[in-house]
Amino acid sequence: MMAQVTQTLKLEETRNLNSRFFDEGTREAGLAFESTKATSPPGQAEAAMKTLQELQNLHVSEQNAKRANLFSKLVTELRGLSDEAVSSLLPKLVEVSSPLTLQALMQCGQPQCYAHILQWLKSEKANPLLIDVVTYLVALLPGPSAQRLRDIFNTAKEQQSRATFYALSHVVNNCQGTDPAVTQDLLDIADYLSEQIRDDCTGNEDHTYLILRVIGNIGRTMEQLTPRLTSSVLKCIRSTKPSLLIQKAAIQALRKMEIQDEVREVLLQTFLDDASPGDKRLAAYLMLMRDPSQSDVSKITQLLPLEQNEQVKNFVASHIANILNSEELYVQNLKTLVKEALKNSQLPTVMDFKKFSRNYHFSKSLSLPPLDPVSAKIEGNLIFDPNNYLPKESMLKTTLTVFGFASADLFELGLEGKGFEPTLEAFFGKQGFFPDSVNKALYWVDGQVPDHVSKVLVDHFGYTKHDKREQDMVSGIMLTVEKLIKDLKSKEFPEARAYLHILGEELGFVSLRDLQLLGRLLLNGARTLQGIPQMIGEALKKGSKNDLFLHYIFMDNAFELPTGLGLQLQMSSTGVIAPGIHAGVKLEVAKTQAELVAKPSVSVEFVTHMSVVIPDFARSGVQMNTNFFHETGLEARLSLMARQLKLSIPAPNRPIKLFSGSNTLHLVSTTKTEAISSPPENRKSWSMCKPFFTGLSYCMGAYSNASSTGTSSYHLLARDTRFELELKPTGEVEQYSASATYELQREGEAFVDVLKFVTHAEGKYPEKDSSTSALSIRSRTQKENIFNLIYLINLY
Repeated sequence: MMAQVTQTLKLEETRNLNSRFFDEGTREAGLAFESTKATSPPGQAEAAMKTLQELQNLHVSEQNAKRANLFSKLVTELRGLSDEAVSSLLPKLVEVSSPLTLQALMQCGQPQCYAHILQWLKSEKANPLLIDVVTYLVALLPGPSAQRLRDIFNTAKEQQSRATFYALSHVVNNCQGTDPAVTQDLLDIADYLSEQIRDDCTGNEDHTYLILRVIGNIGRTMEQLTPRLTSSVLKCIRSTKPSLLIQKAAIQALRKMEIQDEVREVLLQTFLDDASPGDKRLAAYLMLMRDPSQSDVSKITQLLPLEQNEQVKNFVASHIANILNSEELYVQNLKTLVKEALKNSQLPTVMDFKKFSRNYHFSKSLSLPPLDPVSAKIEGNLIFDPNNYLPKESMLKTTLTVFGFASADLFELGLEGKGFEPTLEAFFGKQGFFPDSVNKALYWVDGQVPDHVSKVLVDHFGYTKHDKREQDMVSGIMLTVEKLIKDLKSKEFPEARAYLHILGEELGFVSLRDLQLLGRLLLNGARTLQGIPQMIGEALKKGSKNDLFLHYIFMDNAFELPTGLGLQLQMSSTGVIAPGIHAGVKLEVAKTQAELVAKPSVSVEFVTHMSVVIPDFARSGVQMNTNFFHETGLEARLSLMARQLKLSIPAPNRPIKLFSGSNTLHLVSTTKTEAISSPPENRKSWSMCKPFFTGLSYCMGAYSNASSTGTSSYHLLARDTRFELELKPTGEVEQYSASATYELQREGEAFVDVLKFVTHAEGKYPEKDSSTSALSIRSRTQKENIFNLIYLINLY
């Protein structure tokens, strides 16, 4: 293919300048080719509105072959609009079709589109859970704009949910603070979060805990702009008014912030405070050891032998011992500080890991001469409650150091909980559910249990067969279950939380109480399902016809190439698929009739675009559209009356495209896209039709534009092509029907069952005979079992 583009540019006017300074307002830029987004042509918003209206009206015109093309065109037009244009256009688009608008916005891929998805959900008063999910997914998209940051911030303030606040933290971490608008929004977010933890974190515990987890996610980004968050968090750490959970969360909120002198002093004092709970002291110790000073390490090692809390003492001793044995690359400076501090002191002996808190550590480094050293570390914490036998906090983390970069946390999984002892006692204690059940089972199967099994049960539960009492098995089980339910209701509900970090980013946390919320949702869902049969029945009685079509861009590639003239050569390829169905159903119980309509179709379009662009001035190019389409359909009516079951299928009133493929070329300019027409003398086409069924013919046809002589090689870019395979009604038949009739006839003294099957093709002209076939089955019902089969065919 060869294309010649001629453009004429004329300088009509220039502004008079009297300035001798030519470097004012300039910025440095490299010689690399830069992508420049051209402004949208005039009337782009009206064009998008018109395209959506055409897409919405396809179910009336039944031209679903255009569906994929129109959707691709709609998305392209939305991408070219500015944020202000989308804002003014969105209400009109939603009024035409909100489902199509949402599908286009989600696949637009531009900041102005993502920003308005949340506005659409709010305008539709969507389910809060759906808003949470969409907000979280939108926040994970790279390259957030100031508008998206502002929209997610407003959504978080309105929803006050866990998902929206974590979404806010993700979008904050992805923001680049060079834009003044973004910087101001980040400062507003910092002020809002500081306000949420005012009064030393003594507000609502669940909300305060969530805010502190979010602050921990955005600490590095925020501390570069303002020290407000750090000061607010330190106030919460110093205060003893909040619960232990909030105090620990405040310490962990510093995990991404720089450990400055003020922070280091607060953490050290918290660890050295014997009156503080052991959990809080260990949390402060772990945070301090991220970047301690020599004096901090010396104080810790000197006072450790005198520590009265055995859990704290054992954990710190194991942690320091693991630092000395670590092979991790970026722990060498910390190892030097520890060795220097231990010259005048000695570590306590690490005690039994089954009863005392401990740090677990495994690291390995590998050095290859031509490459930078590589190291990996797996670390875990297990913290026990001194008054119980269960660990109340655990953590597992993996770290990797490679290519000379700083160590990166691959993932971190943490779990903390309390109050499980009463529940476990109710299940597994001496008088618990399982031991009591085993105790009764031993009695009921007395003499059938092997001795070694009995010994295990006696050693584990402390029961013998002599402790059993005779009782009915079913009543015994019911009494045990009732006792378990009563014990669980009388005990305090346990608390547990788990969190997950991926590459240093906390994705969220879940609590045990979330299971209660999930149970309520399932219960409400079950109640809703109970009313669905009634809703379906009412819908079937009234009758309903709807269209359900999905539009998905499964391929979207674009790139730009520099040319010798310095103009941008833009290349893009897009693939769109639009499957769907036009369906309807109606049930008339009184007349024992049912109607069914099902017309599925699928359209696939490939758009290849190549153009030369002068940003903000002109565009000239060529576009190739390759379309594939398939449709089929069924429209039937089923009736039952007077011992007759009848199925009627109307004949199609238009050709049905079983398969069609087309390839067309278009010229693209700044203001319009038009098809490239070919001279009539160069067109070649052929078609053929053959009978397929009574009243139907199958037809095949092809068309091609021979752009040159017949000896030229075939190429898609050189000509338009089209191929179609379709079913065409001949007009002779209006309806196909099949019926089954049952009759009980008397022949002499015997009764005969007669079952007739009749198929009929009803024509438009009653005076003419139509195609008929009949099948009769006769069966004598008395002693003589006679089976007769009569088959009659009349074809005219």
